[in-house]
Amino acid sequence: MTGFTGSAGTAIVTLTEAGLWTDGRYFIQSENQLINTGVTLFRMGNDGVPTVEAFLKETIKKGAKIAFDCKVISIEYFRGLKSTLESSGFSYEINEDLVDMMKKFG
Repeated sequence: MTGFTGSAGTAIVTLTEAGLWTDGRYFIQSENQLINTGVTLFRMGNDGVPTVEAFLKETIKKGAKIAFDCKVISIEYFRGLKSTLESSGFSYEINEDLVDMMKKFG
């Protein structure tokens, strides 16, 4: 979805923007692979860089639906994120293969 080929990263795609969160092991690689993709690199651990949770809280409107690709996240990660965002009124979709769905339209 982003062009990033590293083994550790989190991609968030909204209707208006896309971001990739990765750690210092992949800053140079992801920076090079994201050129001209429209995907913003969020360098985890750097000052001023929002966490995935903070980004979602700031970006997604209250009551929006958030979808996850369950093949690539753990149940523990999902539960933690759900707990963190619960008060924001989000709903969740975890049963669709989002990458395959996007390939059909792209």
